[in-house]
Amino acid sequence: MTPARRSVFGGLLLAMAFLASPGYAADPSARPVDGSIAISVDHSAPEQGAIVRVELMGTPSPDNGVIHWKGRSWPMKGCGVGCFEALAGIDLAEAPGRHTLTVMASRGGGALRADVEIEVRERVFPLQAFQVPKEKDVQDPALVRRIEAEAKLFRERYDAPPSLPSWGSPFQPPVPGFVPAHFGARRVINGEPRNPHTGGDMTLPAGVPVHSIADGRVVFSGEQFFGGNELLIDHGGGIFSMYFHLAERAVSEGQAVRRGERIGSVGATGRATGPHLHFGLRVTGARVDPASLPGLVENR
Repeated sequence: MTPARRSVFGGLLLAMAFLASPGYAADPSARPVDGSIAISVDHSAPEQGAIVRVELMGTPSPDNGVIHWKGRSWPMKGCGVGCFEALAGIDLAEAPGRHTLTVMASRGGGALRADVEIEVRERVFPLQAFQVPKEKDVQDPALVRRIEAEAKLFRERYDAPPSLPSWGSPFQPPVPGFVPAHFGARRVINGEPRNPHTGGDMTLPAGVPVHSIADGRVVFSGEQFFGGNELLIDHGGGIFSMYFHLAERAVSEGQAVRRGERIGSVGATGRATGPHLHFGLRVTGARVDPASLPGLVENR
């Protein structure tokens, strides 16, 4: 890792020998591989809602890389000769304390494995109280069933087998000058406590173009109660971006999109008090702060 990259990504470098990892290699008779590799993580003590970048390097080069985090495995992305990288999300409700992230790979027909300890720190989230029209509040049983069905649809997208990474760093902001607010806010709506706010909001004039933050594929394009016109894009490796309250959707479900491509425009559809973009991220299944993704917010 160069000095520049070390300064950008925190520089916690752990050189360690890998142990055999039965069951990971495609060939069950694969031999353990001797030798040392290096793992770097940019945050060894991240807060709730943060993103951790993991890098795997080795000589001789590993053939691939996978991270195992919170009960699931996610493919790493090639980042140069002998280098693989991944982003791991720390959910906004993750229990503070020590957690184990496992890095797995294969090299020369052998299986490799190493564990990295992550110390999650508690984060204090703001309180957000506001009013919405009665017809947009959740009261009617039929409306509750609709909301549950819509949430299930998104969970199915997140729970599908992970696609190979198509993202690249830095990511592009969804709108110019993106400064998301209210992530993780404990919400009180019409005087009633509700679920925390899992995305970042930015108030903007209606019609402002919205762009994809990275290459990917649209896995949902439709209308739902809370988010109005919504888009969900799978960028591979467990990274999903979502765009809510759009005035219109310029892409269709199943369509491949490129970084910076216009996908819609700012609106006030769904349960919104005015024109704004609600932008959300899921990273390896975790609800994470959009401000923590490299490139989305200037000077971050």
